[in-house]
Amino acid sequence: MLEKIKTNKDGTDFDILAAYLRRNAHNNKPGLEESYVYEDIESIDYYYWLERIYYCLHNKQKPPVLDVYKFTPTSTGHFINIDTIDVRGSIQQVRVVDPNNDRRYGGSMWYDANFVFTSNINHSKHHALW
Repeated sequence: MLEKIKTNKDGTDFDILAAYLRRNAHNNKPGLEESYVYEDIESIDYYYWLERIYYCLHNKQKPPVLDVYKFTPTSTGHFINIDTIDVRGSIQQVRVVDPNNDRRYGGSMWYDANFVFTSNINHSKHHALW
């Protein structure tokens, strides 16, 4: 797959990753064939972002893919995906799947959704795939 998305020592171009996922990440359940939407999110607000995350997970049944900035102390750019959202309480949380996270937990960790939103908005490309 790394060759198909042209990953090299400089990283992966999100445009190429998005095109690859739109072509190859299909849900075969009836009514769930909707493909990913690649969106510039520079001017969206937090609540729209939360709604798009929820819609992607629950209606499309696909994990949103985000480009994030300074998500980890040593990272300037990185891709993550979200597999669960919890907006029941006063603090909204998302569970991020990231191979850089502790693998004892399958690479999944809960984060404050506002932190993830800010990291996503602050990336130079301002994109989300959902």
